[in-house]
Amino acid sequence: MGSPVVTGIFLVLRLGIGVILFRLALNPRYRNLHWLAAVFYLNFVNLFLRGPDLGMIAQVVMIVIQICLALFTHTTFYQHRRSPVGWVIGGLVVAGGASLYLSRQAPTYFGTQPMHLMCAVNWLWHALAAWKVWRALRPDGTVEDWIKARYAMVVTYAALMGALFLTLPLWLIPMPFIHITWQVTMMVALVLQYLAWGMPAFLRRRLNRNYRPSAAAEQAQSMTEEDALRALEREP
Repeated sequence: MGSPVVTGIFLVLRLGIGVILFRLALNPRYRNLHWLAAVFYLNFVNLFLRGPDLGMIAQVVMIVIQICLALFTHTTFYQHRRSPVGWVIGGLVVAGGASLYLSRQAPTYFGTQPMHLMCAVNWLWHALAAWKVWRALRPDGTVEDWIKARYAMVVTYAALMGALFLTLPLWLIPMPFIHITWQVTMMVALVLQYLAWGMPAFLRRRLNRNYRPSAAAEQAQSMTEEDALRALEREP
């Protein structure tokens, strides 16, 4: 989709985010990031799978991407708690199988709609799970502001990705405004993904400029991000 320049930017961003996440995942405390790194690596590969001969392969890769995203959501935001991950993966497999069948019977873009709708559900679930974390961390003075900003970015880009999958059929309408809007939204989502997971040091300092640790925070010697995520376990 889009011009070669836009496609090239998408390639660089997806590969760059994948590399950042893979390096972070080498730390045993952040092994769950391997699932998210796989999402970006496979999306990078999928940009090369264009044309009628590769359409089926691209759809299978998309199903795998979404399963990796569901597993990341489960392992990151539901530590030691039950989640609907089984239902989501089951829905992805069923919707993906239906799309593969429909595309084979009648090779049109609308044959992939079941899969795209389930992809939207998956991204919106990701956004909801991240929003619950952000809501829990926002009033907590032991958590630095840049960590809270990270989860706000995750909520935003996940919601944008969900909206993109829901509105994907609009891409078929021959109107430049729709195409430009879709591409700009995708670009914003990718930039937020980069900033969330590869946040430069100067941006962390900027986001933390008004952060003043509370007495509780100093006694706790500052809560780590991993500890902050465990705060969700206290929720009913």
